[in-house]
Amino acid sequence: MDIHKLQTPTELTAMKSLRYEVFVNEQQVDPLLESDDYDTQPTTQYIGAFINHELVGVLRLRPVASSWKLQRIAVRKKYRHLKIGTKLLHFVKVAAQNENIDTLFLHAQTQAIEFYLKQNFKIEGDVFQEASIDHIKVVYPLNND
Repeated sequence: MDIHKLQTPTELTAMKSLRYEVFVNEQQVDPLLESDDYDTQPTTQYIGAFINHELVGVLRLRPVASSWKLQRIAVRKKYRHLKIGTKLLHFVKVAAQNENIDTLFLHAQTQAIEFYLKQNFKIEGDVFQEASIDHIKVVYPLNND
């Protein structure tokens, strides 16, 4: 498995297709909500996981003060048993420490909360709705001492 920052037009097109497959086709998210203005911000980054040159997992990250907000985390259904989400998060944790980022955080879908707790994220706050799906904020403080 190869994990790296997505940069080429081909990679970015594959990322959009994967997100559409997971969020719109599987989870019935309104297509108008799946993409937003952050997708085109110059500070937004995309990290992808590849198996045999096929994009099988992706996440979006964007800086918010001294933190990174993780968003649009998606893994192709037939690859979900391969711990791709765990590997993507590990990649981001290492990169964040190298960049002296204080905290990672995201709005996790409540159906995936156990996954984030196993990755040592902590719940912060109460359940809320995004795109008609229950979410809760989770945080991962980084020790950069």
